[in-house]
Amino acid sequence: MIKDLFNSIVNDLYAIPYFSEFKYRKRDSRFIRKTIEGSDVISLQFWDGYDLKRDCRSLVIKPLYLKRFDILHRWFEVYSFKSISDQRDNYSIGFDGGMLDGTLQFYFRLDGVDFDSDFCFLRDEVIIKSKEVFENYNSLDKLYDFQIRPILEDQKELPNTGADWVFEYLKLCSIVCPEKYNELKSKILNQVEIMNNRGEPNIVEYYKDLSKILIDIETEIS
Repeated sequence: MIKDLFNSIVNDLYAIPYFSEFKYRKRDSRFIRKTIEGSDVISLQFWDGYDLKRDCRSLVIKPLYLKRFDILHRWFEVYSFKSISDQRDNYSIGFDGGMLDGTLQFYFRLDGVDFDSDFCFLRDEVIIKSKEVFENYNSLDKLYDFQIRPILEDQKELPNTGADWVFEYLKLCSIVCPEKYNELKSKILNQVEIMNNRGEPNIVEYYKDLSKILIDIETEIS
């Protein structure tokens, strides 16, 4: 019942002109729109849950708004321990609704009560929030201002888990602001050492190839 209800919502969304700009990938419930620089993605996570406000079992849908710039990811495929398909699903920036001062999760009663109003609420907010992400981060310059500049100005801490961000941040800086690359590299490598020393598994996986990866990034810096 949960999957059938979700599929009916997807079909209703696909009938709307905005969503018809995207292709729907059923295996991971993603609306994907190819762009010149990469892709715009609306990912719809869903599960069998409970609506506390209406005190009933419900389908829960959590949208994620993701944007990818291929230039930040494709070059890394030769180093990645992920499969090619997983590596190509990496995104450059992503938000859930709560991070955008919007709705984190949407609820649909299994008995169909309030379906029309619940669907309109989901549809309208997903369109608004996805456009907000896709338009506000539609260039590498804007992505740099959001992700890298605050790090260089000591207004934002570096992530403390994972590894992909290390190479994506360095690649982004090397393209947009190469004069700041060494400064960013110093900050990031300090964090990499801390993470490697504590055995962060993703960093450990790449640590032996770190010098080679950095050379790959830096050979293109003019």
